[in-house]
Amino acid sequence: MSLKYMASPVAIEQGLYIAYGAFAAMALISIAIGSFASLKMWRDPSAKKEAIKRQIGDLEDENADAPSELLSTQDAFLLPAYGSVVLLGLYHAFINLDKMYVNYTYTTYFCFLAVLSASLAGVSIINSALRLLGFKIELWQINLGRKSRELYSASFSIVHMVLLTLSICLAGLYVATNNWIVFDIFGIGLVIAAIQSFSLDSFSAGFTLLTGFFVYNIGWGYQNVVQSTVTRNLETSLKLLFPKMLFGLPAGQASQFALLGLDDVIIPGLFVALCLRYDQHKAGLRNPELGRSTGFRKPYFIACLIAYILGLGVFMYAEQVWASFPAYIYIAPLCTFSVLLTGAVRGELGAVFAYVSLEGQEQALAKRKAIEDKLRKRRTQHVPVVRRNPASKLPSVIREESHLPQAQAQAQATPTESST
Repeated sequence: MSLKYMASPVAIEQGLYIAYGAFAAMALISIAIGSFASLKMWRDPSAKKEAIKRQIGDLEDENADAPSELLSTQDAFLLPAYGSVVLLGLYHAFINLDKMYVNYTYTTYFCFLAVLSASLAGVSIINSALRLLGFKIELWQINLGRKSRELYSASFSIVHMVLLTLSICLAGLYVATNNWIVFDIFGIGLVIAAIQSFSLDSFSAGFTLLTGFFVYNIGWGYQNVVQSTVTRNLETSLKLLFPKMLFGLPAGQASQFALLGLDDVIIPGLFVALCLRYDQHKAGLRNPELGRSTGFRKPYFIACLIAYILGLGVFMYAEQVWASFPAYIYIAPLCTFSVLLTGAVRGELGAVFAYVSLEGQEQALAKRKAIEDKLRKRRTQHVPVVRRNPASKLPSVIREESHLPQAQAQAQATPTESST
């Protein structure tokens, strides 16, 4: 770059402030949208759930809650381990395979995931807006079944089709141009879709998740060979980008980008969404007719969101003054402390640790019932049978095994004598 195009220190500092402000806006907007999208229609825990079996061909209710995957404490404990396995796999792939093919494979996977996530996030936003405006979108249904058994069922609308087509076009544009704006659109879509699709079932799971990824970021720091190798060779990593000099470079000049990892947004975002659902839970206990209303008090959600902003600010300051560390190192402790402090001030710390979502309770009950059924079935397979021995006046105990059909057949063929 020629000297006359060199930016002044003041312009560089202003460009960084703009980039950091853009990161804060993108992170907060995506976390807020994903958190509200993760809310379900309030159901009174004391009320019995009416089980209605849907018949083949019945249309799904357009007001039904979007399905989500529950993350228990065990799941939250294992997620950082899965992340380590993926990181090690990418490291060995770059060491032992051609970097070009590894990047092609990863970019293909990223585009596929980004198209689905952007479509899901867009559908959630548009449907919420249309519901507020009083519009109703017609749903189409696809049912695959045989006789009275349904194999697959899906519903979609014109909104799904338009957004899916648009997402595919954006993916093609990104592959052709590597445009950073398209990349950020997909990044925001991934954040919203992840927060909407995965729900922590308790604060125990939330604290475990934050602590686990804190250890993960410390262990796989930027000074680590594995982390640096993957970061240096991976062309399409999960991050948000913004130019450091948005207005300071002439046309045609290459821009340097500031970045914020998506894990610094998604993982705390899952915890922020948990705080919002806990606020809904407390409001629903006071007002059983809460339904889909979001006009309840949100002390834990607001406190955690403020803590996230503070953590992001500390990261941006530390990046300019000290060595570079992931933003998550600063965000996770502040988010944890915000919930503990709010619970202590409100005298609800015990209730915070005891909280388990209604879906989490149902899942735990289903698992317990499955274990009990399995144990009951195992006990019935080893039931002792008491019969009268003709050669002796004392009864004898014969243990029948259900997995020995020959012994069963012999026992059934032998008549039982009645005592005289």
